[in-house]
Amino acid sequence: MSTTARSRRPRSAGDVALAVGISALAQTDVWAPDLAVWGDDPVPGSQPLNSVLFLLVTAPVAWRRSAPLAATCVAMAAVAVQAVTSQDAPIGLLLVAPGLALVYAVGCYADRVRGWIGLGVTACATAVHDAFDAQIRTAQDVGEASYWWLVLGSTWLAGRYVASRRRTREAQEAEAEAVAAERLRIANELHDVVAHGVSAIALQAGAALELLDRSPERARAPLEAIERTARESLVEMGALVGILRQGEEPAAAQPSLRQLPAMVDRARAAGLAVEVRTVGEARTLPPGIELSAYRIVQEAVTNALKHAGRGGRAVVLVEHRSDELRLTVTSTGEPSGVTEGRGHGLVGMRERTALYGGTVHARPTSDGFVVEATLPLRGEPTRRAVLP
Repeated sequence: MSTTARSRRPRSAGDVALAVGISALAQTDVWAPDLAVWGDDPVPGSQPLNSVLFLLVTAPVAWRRSAPLAATCVAMAAVAVQAVTSQDAPIGLLLVAPGLALVYAVGCYADRVRGWIGLGVTACATAVHDAFDAQIRTAQDVGEASYWWLVLGSTWLAGRYVASRRRTREAQEAEAEAVAAERLRIANELHDVVAHGVSAIALQAGAALELLDRSPERARAPLEAIERTARESLVEMGALVGILRQGEEPAAAQPSLRQLPAMVDRARAAGLAVEVRTVGEARTLPPGIELSAYRIVQEAVTNALKHAGRGGRAVVLVEHRSDELRLTVTSTGEPSGVTEGRGHGLVGMRERTALYGGTVHARPTSDGFVVEATLPLRGEPTRRAVLP
């Protein structure tokens, strides 16, 4: 968890209750010391002033999680001012409860720098308090009072230890989440590879079977295309499975828009007439956007192969704009029957475009299907990545 996130923890109902309780004890000591059955000495000095100062000491406890350093600074400043103004600083529950609660909180809930600042502020306030404590006058008194410094330091260290354990746990959870996201990414990648390759192979096999009866010598071309597509799919699948086995990215480069011609050639060999049109000046794009764009086009062409079959037609329009990359794949043939929001392929497209703050729309037309995707060129993904 980040420092910003830790500094914005919500105020706890338990902290509010604790602040109210110790505030009530402090005000009782100030206004009705005879009722203070817990044994604190009467608080010297002006009652109205002490009432305000001790409210400033105890009330910040309610914010010890949401604003630990600010709460500690306010309370410790009030401790020091009360000691100076009364010339006889109080001891007991008035300072022990809020002091320990706040020094623990600044160690546990503040970041390292703010934690040390909070400890320093507490030490300064404690030194001022001891300087005006009527019961600390000799070296022996100082030695007997030093236990309070030990208690404060130990409490702060306990807070730092708990914070360290919490950060370790959060790091482990984040790592587990990243592993799950990576596996989801690989699952989508495998879906893309298998669906595209198997669709092309199935169509080529059907063409070869037809040619074997009429013109056997012409069956060689689709059979060679089957072999080539199968080998390429196996290589890519092997690279992706290797991530699962080794936990490392493969050395081979990920597909990008530069591989569109090879993908289009395979689709043409499978019997789908594909035309690629490019508008605007092509330029180097972030690798994640390149891969996402390639996979979106691949999925759309694969769907065209599935539903339009041999004799179908698809037009791939790649528009390089100043602030976005727009992809449009229009296919003609029998309507696919895929509606908006259905199918693994469309879900994958949406995941890829949403990762970069883009959009994707897929809809049937009177004679086919159209997929429109927009990828803003902002550089960084807009949310936690589940796909590259």
